[in-house]
Amino acid sequence: MGLMSAGLGMGAQAASAAEARSTPWALSTFLDAVDADQIEKVSFAADGKQVLSIDKDGNRHESLVLPGQSAELIKTLQTKNVVFAVQSAPEPNAGAGALGLIANLAFPFLIIGGLLLYQSRQNGGGGGLPGGANNPMNIGKSKSKIQMDPNTGVTFNDVAGCDASKQELTEIVEFLKNPAKYSALGAKIPRGAVMEGPPGTGKTLNQILTQMDGFEGNSGVIVLAATNRADVLDSALLRPGRFDRRVPVDLPDTDGRLAILKVHCRGKPLDDDLDLNMVARRTTGFSGASLANLMNEAAIVAARNDKTVISYNEVDYAIDRLTVGMTKETGTSFPERQRLVAYHEAGHAIMGALTPDYDEVAKVTILPRTNGAGGFTLFAPSEERLSSGMYSKRYLKGQLAVALGGRVVEEIVYGKDEITTGASGDLQQVRNIARRMVAQWGFAQTTNNGVSPIGAIAWESPDGNGGAGPQGASLETEAQIDEQVKLLVAEAYEHCMNTLVENRQLVEELTDLLLEKETVDYKELKAMVAQYNPELATPLNPAMV
Repeated sequence: MGLMSAGLGMGAQAASAAEARSTPWALSTFLDAVDADQIEKVSFAADGKQVLSIDKDGNRHESLVLPGQSAELIKTLQTKNVVFAVQSAPEPNAGAGALGLIANLAFPFLIIGGLLLYQSRQNGGGGGLPGGANNPMNIGKSKSKIQMDPNTGVTFNDVAGCDASKQELTEIVEFLKNPAKYSALGAKIPRGAVMEGPPGTGKTLNQILTQMDGFEGNSGVIVLAATNRADVLDSALLRPGRFDRRVPVDLPDTDGRLAILKVHCRGKPLDDDLDLNMVARRTTGFSGASLANLMNEAAIVAARNDKTVISYNEVDYAIDRLTVGMTKETGTSFPERQRLVAYHEAGHAIMGALTPDYDEVAKVTILPRTNGAGGFTLFAPSEERLSSGMYSKRYLKGQLAVALGGRVVEEIVYGKDEITTGASGDLQQVRNIARRMVAQWGFAQTTNNGVSPIGAIAWESPDGNGGAGPQGASLETEAQIDEQVKLLVAEAYEHCMNTLVENRQLVEELTDLLLEKETVDYKELKAMVAQYNPELATPLNPAMV
């Protein structure tokens, strides 16, 4: 019975072997079969260049393996719980026995080393040789990957606030999609485009590819670059055939900031009373990145206060934090100091509110800041002035008077002997404005016959460089410039003094309100000023309500 059973077993094995097939497989076919759980056993050749696999049906398949792919393959087999082994190398003669043994052991060790290399890369290169500090050859340091069809999830619909730049880039995409459309008209596709603008405006879209001259003819490749200072780039970079097009990416205006804010508010629950128009108006000079950071800060503050929606209070707090620093808790326990700060800020705010055609006062606060400010008066500048960069002589004279408001009100309330150094920054601003009015913009005072003593000439460059010598003013002219600066400041000081003395009761009322509430907004100040000056009772700006 034992022999019969053995005979039957041998017959069954022979029949199975006769039915099984042996066919070569491409490596991709083998990998697909592994993923589909169709492989039962795998045997690696001793040289690591070939694998023999047996599928669920008993069929044998041989596949060539790419160099260095064994480690990844073994990891996949372990994940799929596939049994694998290494074939023994043939021994041609006894003299080569030692070499054969070494060859048999070499590949298993290579596999183990490959697994260690794979795990080191998976763990970020920390520890061991690959990519770590103990690796003198920096083996396995690079983690670069090629992505043939990248999908960032960002489209042109997610870009706002820079319509002109968006149009330029849309055209570049059109170049790449439909080159024949432009070639038919004889148009030459740009070789590269450089985007220029202030930091944070969203210039960076791709890595710069350096070997631009390697792109022959209409290769369908356009190189994109970004810089904050296109004016200092080598002219060789900007010559035809390299960066043929320059795409300006400027800071957004009010409408642009509103559109950007709407993008960055997606997915954020907003309070019904939060008007993004007012936020856009208060964030003059903010870039797209700054606006994104603003709304993120507001969301953090709302979460910190256990709120379920973002209101204007959180946005206002975030704007102050980004522009003038966080509120400082120390220094608020000295009543006399707080009253002095309240008078100082009331002087700035009232002069601003009473100066015709000047920037609107958005808020006044006496809360100290971490940047050293005891308080501040926030003005909402005109978008037209900012975008055009043009300021009238009347506006600049008003700016001098507003900057002097804090110092003048200290003199009115406390006397000349009790004025403090709190206006040091204001006085620096006054000097800079008055100097530029005279030396750069030709706004010197005129004589009785309407002629300026120093002429309508720019005696120094915008950065303030000038002075005596062939490229600047003579010593005599410098003395005249100094005299003209003194006249402008004296006129502004006198105007500020007269205005605040006439409105002393308004100064006192605003000071008391600041001591009570610490912060006064635009609506409260506007109503207060209108009580004493009915001619200034203009309708509230809708963006500030």
